[in-house]
Order: sequence, then structure tokens, then C-alpha cells
Amino acid sequence: MPLQTLLSLAEALQVPALRLMNISTAAGVELLRGWRGQRRPLASVGWWHLLADAARLDPTAEGWRLVPSLGTPRDREALIGALAEGLISAVAVNHQALDAEEHLLPLDQRRSGVAGHGLVLPLLWRELVAERGWSPTQLWQVLCWGPAELLAIERPLLRPGTRHWLLFDPQAALRPAEASLAANRPLLEQLLPAMPLRGAIRASGMISNEIWDL
Repeated sequence: MPLQTLLSLAEALQVPALRLMNISTAAGVELLRGWRGQRRPLASVGWWHLLADAARLDPTAEGWRLVPSLGTPRDREALIGALAEGLISAVAVNHQALDAEEHLLPLDQRRSGVAGHGLVLPLLWRELVAERGWSPTQLWQVLCWGPAELLAIERPLLRPGTRHWLLFDPQAALRPAEASLAANRPLLEQLLPAMPLRGAIRASGMISNEIWDL
């Protein structure tokens, strides 16, 4: 209902540039699809909502405490479909790292969110490119160019002298430190040597190697 109200007001007042954060349900996607204003709102979706849902995530696993909360498999499929067709323009990371001490608190007393900076690209590559047949360009649209448009900043371009580049190897094993040292990393068991998660950033012009350890 809050989204319906916001969209109705924006249509009535002809708001020129509405931006919506963290669409998380199939119902929200349908509201975006039914927009009748002059310019469709730009919207984001949290990365973890594209990978986990109430039927797919183990009850004891990390990643349940989120705002907005995880939805159903139907919600997740609707969000992925909305990204593919451009109804949702950007993937948001919403990185929230907890240290080991805070992670010991009861679930309802912890801050909500998951640590995700080092996991977003390899996990979305696996889900969208490897399993669903997206092209790397489609993935980069929702991870880079779409977010730039949503934030109203210059679209990053690969050109001589730029620092806006990274070298991603989808077959390289991802080390735990590269996926953040936070205690609330989801899929932590897949960062162990016995069952490594594939996909690692080999180098980047934007950040030094030390940043990946945060």
C-alpha cells in the first residue's frame, strides 16, 4: 500500500524523476508495470533478494534478517524478470557488516542486513549468466550503468586513463577474505576450500587490494 500511494501521488503531481529503493515483491513489480505517468520511475532491488527466498534458504542459514524481508519464490522470479525487462534498473548491495561480537546477539537484536560487497558479482554471475543465460553486458547494465542512471551520475566508460575497470575471472575460487571478513556473510560454507565458490575479481582500478578485506 505505501508503494501504491507513492506511485499514485507521483502520477497525480507529475513528479519528473521518482526513484524507488529496494523493490522486493511480485506485487511491487506489477505496480511498476502499471505505471501511467510520463516517465517510468527508476527502481532498485537488493542483490540478496535475487538469490534467496523463503523456500530456497535453509532456516538456519545466514541471510534471513533483512529490510525488506525475503519473499517467496514467486517474488524472486518476478524481481529477476523485472530486471531483465528494465522495469527495475539497478541492483543495490546494501552492505551491512556485523562483527563477531554483534553476530552473537539473538537474531531479533542484531542489525538487519547481510555483508555482500565481495559476493555480489560472483553470485549474480552464477545465477544470471551461468544458469539463466544472461549476457555479461546485461549483468553489467544492472550492476553499473543502471545504478549510475538511478543516482544521476555520469555513466562509467572504459577509456584510456580511466580507473573504472575490473578484471573478473568467473572460474577462480573466491577466498573468504575477498568476500568480506564480516560475520554475517551468507553462503559462508561455500567459501571453504572443500566447496569453493567460483568467481573472483583479480584486479580493479577503483580500489586497492586492502579494501577487499573489510
